[in-house]
Amino acid sequence: MVVDPAFRVSRWIRDFSARGATGVRTKPFDDWSAEIQERLRQVAEVGDDEVMAIASFTSQKEWVLLTSARLLFAQNGPVHSIDLHDIRDATVDLGPSMLRRPRSKRELRELIIETRSGDTYELDLEPGKPFFGFWNVMKLVAASSSNGPSAHLHVPQHMSNRCQA
Repeated sequence: MVVDPAFRVSRWIRDFSARGATGVRTKPFDDWSAEIQERLRQVAEVGDDEVMAIASFTSQKEWVLLTSARLLFAQNGPVHSIDLHDIRDATVDLGPSMLRRPRSKRELRELIIETRSGDTYELDLEPGKPFFGFWNVMKLVAASSSNGPSAHLHVPQHMSNRCQA
């Protein structure tokens, strides 16, 4: 069964709000000003068939954008684009490096995106409720892809890509 992209995005936004909250720099795409929306469309080269869902925007060089088809992000470098069907899981690093940093759950900000090919990307997101809302949405994305997410929390030993938005 094919799900309408606009319906899927509305579900993600509803889940983002229910399990997290809009923040200063992380919110549903339509809640951003027209200027920020246009900047993101341009730098992300969003297709006409894509519906924008949630964006985290720090600057034109540091941002994350979830659309109905892709997860796009940049950190002072090239734009990365991951097809949503390629996302295997979204998790956090609970390994030794995390244990050395005294943090509460509300301070979590690094979300690890794992792809089916084994690549990992670390997104630096707004901590607190915006982080948890985005994490939950990415779990939904992974679960809806062809093979679903991993059944357990996977802690990558080495991060292959680190990005901040």
